[in-house]
Amino acid sequence: MKEFIKHNLLFDVASTGGFEIDTLENFYARQIDNGERKMHTHDFYLIIWFQEDGGTHTVDFVEYPVKKNTFFFITPGQLHCYDNTYTKGVAMKFVPEFLNDEYTTEDIYLKYSIFNAFDSYPYLVINNPDLIRSIQHILNGIRHEMPKSGAFGHHTFMQSLVRVLLIVFQRYDGTTDKLCTEECPEHNQLNITNNIHSHFLRFRQALEKEYKRLHNVKDYASLLNVGTKYLTTIVKECSHRTPLQLINERILLEAKRQLRYSNKMVKEIAFDLGYEDPSYFVKQFKRQTGLLPTEFREM
Repeated sequence: MKEFIKHNLLFDVASTGGFEIDTLENFYARQIDNGERKMHTHDFYLIIWFQEDGGTHTVDFVEYPVKKNTFFFITPGQLHCYDNTYTKGVAMKFVPEFLNDEYTTEDIYLKYSIFNAFDSYPYLVINNPDLIRSIQHILNGIRHEMPKSGAFGHHTFMQSLVRVLLIVFQRYDGTTDKLCTEECPEHNQLNITNNIHSHFLRFRQALEKEYKRLHNVKDYASLLNVGTKYLTTIVKECSHRTPLQLINERILLEAKRQLRYSNKMVKEIAFDLGYEDPSYFVKQFKRQTGLLPTEFREM
């Protein structure tokens, strides 16, 4: 069983403009220096491009054997670690402000389809050589712009380049290979022109913001101004689960994260997740995992 540590702080935003890009070897060498080789979590977005086979990348308690040209998308708060420091690749990290806008459908897709998708795979496997070259071209543009921090519109330019990169990922509709060594969530390619998919992502957006406060399907239906039957239909079509299952899964995931990387007492975690009665939280946790929270923590 891997050990876990508390999350690290944001990188030096002032000196980097809120974005960093480095080789995987340098990225993980710095993590060793900072004591982060154990399971850990970030408060920034992270894209990891593994450019060759090798090692295992663990994300939120699921292990994925690394294959060439796999891109992992790590959301702030996700637990992860990688067991091979010498794999060739690229690591890109950027502050949450790069994805703060949520006013258009496109914004929501970039933030809640690629990232914040706990119910789907946290990666893409891209085997299209032309697309790989396009991605490399965008990264070269980012590297070229990064030193120009004093230039007019630098931050906007950097944001735009990151958004273009994410749009390329969102457009990709190739077949995704399954990397999991255990049961993985079902993966659906979400289409921005599909109204049902758009409603589903708005549910995922609402769930990510409100899972600590709202635990009932009718609350989310009311928040999204739709009926509970319609919400159930769209969630089932897109995720093959019910809204209540996704609500419970999101709460359970956060409970597991906090049990692993924090020193909070079980009752503190229960209160943080919106349970007025900690004993009810314990019962719910055991019903879903077969373990008491204390047993899960001490495994």
